[in-house]
Amino acid sequence: MKSTFYPNFYSHTMKGVLTLFLSCFSWSFVANAQFSRSDESVATSIYIVMLNTTWENQASFQTFQIGVLDSDTSFYNIIRKKYEGIALKGKKVNVVYFKNIESISSTQILCVDKKFNKKIEKIGKAISGNHTLLITNSSKDDDYTMVNFNGRLKKDDFTVNQANMEKAGLKLTNQFEEYMEGTVQWEELLTESTEKLEKEREKVAEKEQTIEVQKARINYQKMTLKEKLKMLDEQGEILEEQAQKLEDQTHAISLQEQTLLSQKERIETQKGKINQQLKELGMQRVILAMGCFVLLLILGIAFVLYRSSVHRKKSMTQLSEQHAIVSGQKDQIEKILFELTDSIRYALRIQNAVLPNEQTIRGTIPGEFFVMYKPKDIVSGDFFFVDRRGDWTLVAVADCTGHGVPGAFVSMLCISLLNEIVKQQEITRADIILNELRDKVIDSLQQKGIQGEQMDGMDISLLLINNKTYKCHWSGANNALYLVSAKSNKLEELKPDKRPISIYPDMREFTNHEIIANRGDIFYLFTDGYSDQFGGERGKKFMSRNFKNLLAENSHKPMTEQGKILDATMEKWKYGNGADFEQIDDITVLGIQIG
Repeated sequence: MKSTFYPNFYSHTMKGVLTLFLSCFSWSFVANAQFSRSDESVATSIYIVMLNTTWENQASFQTFQIGVLDSDTSFYNIIRKKYEGIALKGKKVNVVYFKNIESISSTQILCVDKKFNKKIEKIGKAISGNHTLLITNSSKDDDYTMVNFNGRLKKDDFTVNQANMEKAGLKLTNQFEEYMEGTVQWEELLTESTEKLEKEREKVAEKEQTIEVQKARINYQKMTLKEKLKMLDEQGEILEEQAQKLEDQTHAISLQEQTLLSQKERIETQKGKINQQLKELGMQRVILAMGCFVLLLILGIAFVLYRSSVHRKKSMTQLSEQHAIVSGQKDQIEKILFELTDSIRYALRIQNAVLPNEQTIRGTIPGEFFVMYKPKDIVSGDFFFVDRRGDWTLVAVADCTGHGVPGAFVSMLCISLLNEIVKQQEITRADIILNELRDKVIDSLQQKGIQGEQMDGMDISLLLINNKTYKCHWSGANNALYLVSAKSNKLEELKPDKRPISIYPDMREFTNHEIIANRGDIFYLFTDGYSDQFGGERGKKFMSRNFKNLLAENSHKPMTEQGKILDATMEKWKYGNGADFEQIDDITVLGIQIG
């Protein structure tokens, strides 16, 4: 069964509906003014269709997935902004992007941009058997369409092919059938669905706020392994102080014992004198009383000495047990640190094997050069790349997401992809290489542009030099290029495109800059680690301005000496004049002098 509906909006009711529609959705039109009104209209109206459609297998849904088939991301961005994260039929809504028909996967709803209207038959076969509601815009193919918006600006100007919906296991609700029969007005459906959509967005906002608070609490409770080691060391120092105090107490007790023995000897001497006197005086009772007194005194001294000895042995036993526990924990942690460090150093050997060595660079670059490569940790998220293809030399410096072990993993992937592009294709323009590299990174990391997805990738500066004519091509993703001309001795900065090599809202192609170089010209390729390093007397960043001045002031010197000056300046910045700042990021600077 196929039905077509065109309600009359030219009466007074038309004015009321338009007023309600503009007030409820004016914010959406302002935020998305760059998209066509037709796309915005379709995106708003499909919510009513979704609410009033029942899937025979919807009890088994884990999430409610809306797929968008769009050659660019304009229509996808509209759908994603309206519905990502809300709840529909008790399930969380997830919006996914399909660039072409081959990439379509199982989804509950498939919204097709009108650019694909000539391929509706192929799309219908691709989703056959998946219980998918197909929503199209201005399609003429009635054999496969289910809900088709006719392209006019009226919200309810669409057709419903119930026969195709029933084949896919889909059924309209009673309320929507009443609208089809004319007993329910479009204004009622629109108002009800709008209120539900706004409530769902408010719930999503509340959940996101709760998640942020929980993340903050978790981060607050985290303690690094170094902090735990520091705590154990402090406990060990406290135990050592207690042991020293116990030893001092033992020494004091020994002195007391010597004093008591000395007093005992004096008592014995006095006792002899008293006995002598008693014998002389014949005072038997006095002698007995004095003997009892001396005996009690000796017993008291012995009791004190015994209690002191027992207390000392108990304290020594407890101290030994605590020291053994702390020593065991410290040994275990040191073992774990040793194993981790050993594994990371092995990863360093692998990373160094894929980076070009000095001999390779010298045989590739047409002139003198220097490389300043200082990882923050053992392995690095930065890398530099040098290769030669025919008359062209390719030089690149890149900063991958993160540093240390995570950054090293991403850098190894990016080096491999760059090698693949350079070796398999004869490309002599920098922007084409970066466009191809971005596509491969997105495919390798399976990036879909979904909200909350990890945006791993890299920033890069890529330079191509013709070894005969010195004609150069350069393109940059967030990383600039500095050029010092041999004629003017002035430093010039070439600005990069403000987007990375990864999935990103701005997916325009990269810009190619053509440069005619001369002998003696110097190119500087670098990451942001040098200018972002904290140091100096005030603990501030080095900054790009100081970095430019440093390069310009020393550009007349040999390239090897320039590299040493950069290294010495950075060490002085971190540790000079009493400063002691830890390196915060990987640092890479590559200088090339054409000659």
